[in-house]
Amino acid sequence: MVKIIWTESAIEDLRSIHEYISKDSKVYADKFIEKLISRVDQLENNPHSGRIVPEINTEPQRINRG
Repeated sequence: MVKIIWTESAIEDLRSIHEYISKDSKVYADKFIEKLISRVDQLENNPHSGRIVPEINTEPQRINRG
């Protein structure tokens, strides 16, 4: 198991994303951020989830789709 550490910069980015989406819909902004956090949290138990990025072709670089 790995530990995810949210940096201040990442948290501020989440706030900015939420603020931007909220201009159209606070409901969808809330849902999007919840989904994003949920997918990141999933990495703690499944750090190898997602697919290997073929352009980079190295094991640690993965894309997680949700």
